[in-house]
Amino acid sequence: MQLGHPDYAGQWKSAKNAPADREIYFRMVRELGIRHVRDLFLCWYRAEPREGQAYDFTVSDDMARRAGEADVDLLALCWLIPSWAAGEPGDGWALGVPRRDKAAAFVRFVTAFVERYDGDGVADLHGLRRPVHCYEFLQEMEAVPVEEYAFWLKQFYRAVKAADPKGRVVLGSLSSPGYRMAGRPTGDYHTYFDRLMACPDLAGRDYPYFDAVAFHNYPSSYPGRTPFASAVLYLQQVLERHRVDRPIWLTEFGGDSRDNTPTALATQASEIVKMAIEARALGIERAYLHNMWDYRPPDRPAVIETFGLVHEAASGEVPAKKPAFEAFRTLAAFADGCEGITVVRPGLYAIRDRTGVAYVAWQEEGRANAATRSFLSNGWWVATGLDGKTITTHGSAVKLSAAPVFLRATQSPILRQ
Repeated sequence: MQLGHPDYAGQWKSAKNAPADREIYFRMVRELGIRHVRDLFLCWYRAEPREGQAYDFTVSDDMARRAGEADVDLLALCWLIPSWAAGEPGDGWALGVPRRDKAAAFVRFVTAFVERYDGDGVADLHGLRRPVHCYEFLQEMEAVPVEEYAFWLKQFYRAVKAADPKGRVVLGSLSSPGYRMAGRPTGDYHTYFDRLMACPDLAGRDYPYFDAVAFHNYPSSYPGRTPFASAVLYLQQVLERHRVDRPIWLTEFGGDSRDNTPTALATQASEIVKMAIEARALGIERAYLHNMWDYRPPDRPAVIETFGLVHEAASGEVPAKKPAFEAFRTLAAFADGCEGITVVRPGLYAIRDRTGVAYVAWQEEGRANAATRSFLSNGWWVATGLDGKTITTHGSAVKLSAAPVFLRATQSPILRQ
């Protein structure tokens, strides 16, 4: 989940500027009970907007302390370079990768940054409670030529590993691996990963210079297709072709509440839970929801993005929660300790944890779900809805709908007496 919006110096994907907003954010994270947060934590532009100045770690220090207090692991996105490193005038920021003559400065910054938060007792942030060990290099980087990305990925990987041997480097999130989006019917962005893996510039002793593959996916961009399945299959095939075994992470997914009508809000709550369940059933190791709250991009103030779990709020104000907030909290609580999810049949998934097997079920559109109803009718269940409310009921009384329900087998109340 990205830390929020708006932004840092006009870039809306970065961390909240105000400490009060970061306090609100991590308070909500604790309330949700989630363990992982992804955000623009490693930002060269933010730390060194002018070449040669002392690094400014004010924002990242505050984020690291708050994450430690919330018992949260950070996936640190490395994104946005200072304009001077891109060969542009001024002290602003730039997208993409630096000029190659700035490689030494880049490595020096990444090394100092990782060393500050790795918790090894050397040059660490004072009072660091939870080390940062996961670093992602860029996101949606398909505009960067593969040979350039390969060169800088190597630099990044070596710098992270030199400072923190425990560190994990995550490939910059691919925007649409293996399949074109409905809104982007042209371009070769969907084959970027295959070309990168075959790029001679990526060769070397530590090939492929990443510890996890990451991608973004919003199912509404792929009408008529199973969420995430095409991307996962493509990534698995490319990895296998190059004889590489790496976990797959979904670093952005989500559903919007559009006009925020009661129906749209309820649909969002249902859809994000289904997406998370389906992602884990496909073997995706981690899935990060986009995002915590609604916001207005600074370059489009008349537009509001409604992918948040909470509504838009002024800086320093606690935002109102959507039904999706409670739904995501229910999912997090129910899946705590999950060791795997398997598809029993469409609309019925088995969740394995240390205590046994539980289930999540919903009515699939256009399907009768008779087999699922027959399965449930054979016993008694503790049923939990997306609102977190729980009842004990016989399976024959469970009414399936588009909203998922979590189920754990129990004894008949009569037998318990």
